[in-house]
Amino acid sequence: MSKKKRQLITILILVVVLAASGVGYAVLSKQQTKREKQEAEKEQEAEEITLYSMKEEEITQIYFKNSSQEMTLKKDGERWKDSLDPDFPVNQEYVQEMTEEAGTLTATQLVVKEPESLSEYTLDKPLYTIELTNQSGEKKRLVIGEESVAAGGCYAYVDQAGPVYVIASNLTDYFDYTRNEMMEIPEPPAVTAEYVTGFELKPAKGKAFAAKYSETEAEFSDVEGWDITKPYQKTVPGSQEALQTLFAELTDLEPSEGVVYRSTPKLLRQYGLAEPQYVLDVDYDTVEIDETSDGSQEETEDSQTRTPHHYQISIGSLNDKEDHYFVSIDGSDGIYLMPVEAIDALVDLDAFAYVYRQLHKPVMETLKEIRFTNKQGQEHQIQVTKKEVENGISEDGSTVYDYTILLDGKTELDEYSFQDVYHSVFDGLVYSREREDATKGQGQKAQASMTIVTDKHEYHLKFLPYDGNNFYRVEQDGICNFLVDMNVVEQAMDQLLSAETVEEAKAKETEPPTQE
Repeated sequence: MSKKKRQLITILILVVVLAASGVGYAVLSKQQTKREKQEAEKEQEAEEITLYSMKEEEITQIYFKNSSQEMTLKKDGERWKDSLDPDFPVNQEYVQEMTEEAGTLTATQLVVKEPESLSEYTLDKPLYTIELTNQSGEKKRLVIGEESVAAGGCYAYVDQAGPVYVIASNLTDYFDYTRNEMMEIPEPPAVTAEYVTGFELKPAKGKAFAAKYSETEAEFSDVEGWDITKPYQKTVPGSQEALQTLFAELTDLEPSEGVVYRSTPKLLRQYGLAEPQYVLDVDYDTVEIDETSDGSQEETEDSQTRTPHHYQISIGSLNDKEDHYFVSIDGSDGIYLMPVEAIDALVDLDAFAYVYRQLHKPVMETLKEIRFTNKQGQEHQIQVTKKEVENGISEDGSTVYDYTILLDGKTELDEYSFQDVYHSVFDGLVYSREREDATKGQGQKAQASMTIVTDKHEYHLKFLPYDGNNFYRVEQDGICNFLVDMNVVEQAMDQLLSAETVEEAKAKETEPPTQE
């Protein structure tokens, strides 16, 4: 064997040995880490000292005292009651947590077996006292002093004063409730924004706001189904997108704690609820998806079961910290606290923000006629008739129509050119803002007008002077709620006359291609 071959074999052997050593080291390292973890867990278990253990389901009485109150809770069947006031609505979830957390108690360390003075650990004047009694009559009394950062918990002893231990400080969180916090509060409404059907805000001062939805019965069901009936003199269409953004805030409409569980006229006056600042009414549906015959669930309107609900809340005065309102809820006798942020998000509203801004929603299938008079006094008429296309199939499954569009009764407009113009005009012709000054432009003649006839509505719009420079008042059926940009109105009327005729469209189709 040559020298070079022997060297090559030697190198290969060394590589294999090193690789095997690396694998062996990794295995040993992993085993060492596992052993260290197991030993650490054993040490931790050894450090934990069980002070007592009671089965949660066998606990029948809980007494606790903290810095704000003391309370004795007794189990009556499946419910816990306040021993001094059985009618008091005890928060059952909180009591369940108490039994879970305090039923079995362990300490992380023994501090001293025979303390010379309990005052050193504030156990002479404890911060918490907890006593549990089970169905056999066995009692366990836990006394808790101050928290020690160095020791990593609270000082405590069990039963009679004796050995002092350190227990987990988070146990006190479950026994730190005030009496009001121990009051069970009403469940918040299970509102989903898209299933709200009515919203009304009635303030003690200022303008009310009301919006109602109906897919078939709303005055503006052909717009987006929402009617805003207040604060305007006349019902106006609502914006579904804007309203649903508002309704999303209803999910935060939840009481944070109770004040009294049984109100009286005196208490209602005391908390500003005899004459509330606001009353809020909400109508909403909860929806269940019906199972089909094969057991699957299909989220279609036909497979939905809707259940209507009504929720009313009265909003009184602010508490001393001004971070909560006192509220009462229809169907409950209590008075509760609710965060300012949750209330203000619903009551500090601008009605105009929820108005459907377009003066007319352009829907070709429902349009019949547009009549308008421009600033120069010229009158024009556009008439639309439609005929269903036999066997016509659209992408969304809707009926397909052929349209005949006549300008001033004689000029036939190209269907596709007019549709482009029609949508462009009314997508841009929007309310700019609410009318603020009721005296501006009064008594002056209309500068332009427009009538729009659809399958369901006939809109009569007059554009009257307002500030002479920027805005017209929009009068609809004698009412002026909003302003519109002057230039946009004038451009819209010019644009309606710009649609190509059938002849122009045909001529374009037969034009030879442009030579470059």
